[in-house]
Amino acid sequence: MYVRCAVQDGSCGEPLRRRPWDFQARFSGDVVAYENGGRLKDTVPSGYYIDFTELAALYGWERVPSSSSWRYNWTGVLYWQYEKRDGLDWWSAMRELYAEPGLLEVFGPPTQAVGQ
Repeated sequence: MYVRCAVQDGSCGEPLRRRPWDFQARFSGDVVAYENGGRLKDTVPSGYYIDFTELAALYGWERVPSSSSWRYNWTGVLYWQYEKRDGLDWWSAMRELYAEPGLLEVFGPPTQAVGQ
């Protein structure tokens, strides 16, 4: 994922080299773009960008892969979701940030993964 730098004088980031994916195209009225979950932009946007995925990895954050339904299920896209679990399962990692009663209220009790 690339993020446009706030300062566009070349002191941050670099120009994109390839056309990025356009998720908004799915709402353009183009049936093919809708069915594909978007399409490549027509041109490479101008400006300077940083590779957020690379930067996040330097600090131990990992991308969460999109669901296999991402083309027709917007909530499955997940391009914005990164996790830093430090070897913990999801529930244990969340307990590092939130009190367990609040987690139970929102998510219910954790379930054990199959085979564990």
